[in-house]
Amino acid sequence: MVRIAIYETLEGAAADSDTPVLLWLPGAGQLPDNELLRRLANALHGVGARMVITSAAHGDAVAALVQLHTAGAQRIYLGGHSKGGAEALGMSAALPRGCELAGVCTINPVPRTAAAARTRSLTIVGEQDGGAALLGAGFAWRSGERVHVRSDDDAAAGYERSTLVAKEGDHSLRWWAGGAVDKDDALQSADTAAMNRDVALSVKAFVEARWRASCG
Repeated sequence: MVRIAIYETLEGAAADSDTPVLLWLPGAGQLPDNELLRRLANALHGVGARMVITSAAHGDAVAALVQLHTAGAQRIYLGGHSKGGAEALGMSAALPRGCELAGVCTINPVPRTAAAARTRSLTIVGEQDGGAALLGAGFAWRSGERVHVRSDDDAAAGYERSTLVAKEGDHSLRWWAGGAVDKDDALQSADTAAMNRDVALSVKAFVEARWRASCG
């Protein structure tokens, strides 16, 4: 059964102990339950992801993570947008003992840093928010392609790291078309919906790859 939910309490999220939980940290000045998070949740629901999404305000993330572990959550992913993404990446290197993560998934983290050693990560970057520089000289989007995933794995260390560039994505993963589209219009566009769906497919694959490994 598909499970996508934004719970009002961490206890509600942890009650689904056999389901991956994404603890999300919002960008600066954003509410924990904001438009980007709901758009991500809707896209994940649309591609059939099975996971629980909960969020925490700035400064509450460590306590929220400890509470999830204490309540019995078994598979926790830490994620965030902008400042929240940077906070999530920083937290991965300074977690309390016993609060291991299944992985870190961020959208346009500011500043953009790496996850802690031996921590799986998926970093999503909008092409219009610095992602173009990550594509390399001579890169060309294929017809119908809306995301490009670059593997940053360190095989010797045994962990997975990937960077996803979202075509025409702005800081909030709206399809911005080189800045030629009003951001409010971009939010409602079919291109934004399609790009968000392809991003959600990659997030789903990132979570399920670790889930299959842990179960098999």
